[in-house]
Amino acid sequence: MKRVYERIKDMRGNLITVNAQGVGLGELARVDLKAGLNVFAWDLRYQEPVKIPKAVYDEGEPTGPLAMPGTYQVRMSVGGKSATEKLTVGMDPRVKTSAADLQKQFDLMLKLRDRQDEMNKAILALRDLRTQLLALEKRLTPVEAVKLDTKAEAKNPLIEQSTALRKKLGVIEDELINANATASEDELHFPTKLNSKLGYLNDAVDSADAAPTAGELAVFEELNTQLEVQFAKWKDVTGKDLPAFNEALRAANTAVVAVR
Repeated sequence: MKRVYERIKDMRGNLITVNAQGVGLGELARVDLKAGLNVFAWDLRYQEPVKIPKAVYDEGEPTGPLAMPGTYQVRMSVGGKSATEKLTVGMDPRVKTSAADLQKQFDLMLKLRDRQDEMNKAILALRDLRTQLLALEKRLTPVEAVKLDTKAEAKNPLIEQSTALRKKLGVIEDELINANATASEDELHFPTKLNSKLGYLNDAVDSADAAPTAGELAVFEELNTQLEVQFAKWKDVTGKDLPAFNEALRAANTAVVAVR
């Protein structure tokens, strides 16, 4: 089977999403490639945010904004050859909302998508870093302490620093996502975190062909401010605490940890 790429770009040439080898990314449908005519279906949505495995939301999962009416480019590449065609997305005749209001909705949806994408990438990086720290602590813990289940590991300053760093990561994560939630009902038992709040707002803004309300815009600004606070803390960890800890690891001839 030849490797196939299908790209859709908006009027400004920005890549919306990519479909490779018949496997849809985001909300794209699967394409079973075979000899003859193949059908590729685009649901008119931009790429969705990066997903958090097993994340729980109050109201549906975040998605990308619907494409605005206009001209788009579709490019297909097969076996080193490419072909580009234009396509037009028309306004649903049943929708009477002005283009200006739809643009306002699109702009907020895109901001929500980008903010959630950035947040989810930070959560994944944070969790990966914590996994590295736990593995490091295990390596640094004396075998005798493990066998006797003692607190000997606390005497190792590197383990103490790693533990302190993990606690900082936990504080940040706890504001971004409810790690205890395994079903939507759990949102009633635990405090709602930023991922679920942004997801709920995403669903509300996307629920009608209309400009965002003043309340939705205000809530976005409030949540965005709260998100920036956590991003600042994450930046401090990766820009200050982590480099300092890695210096201590190097001094002890121990492999460093990194944000990946």
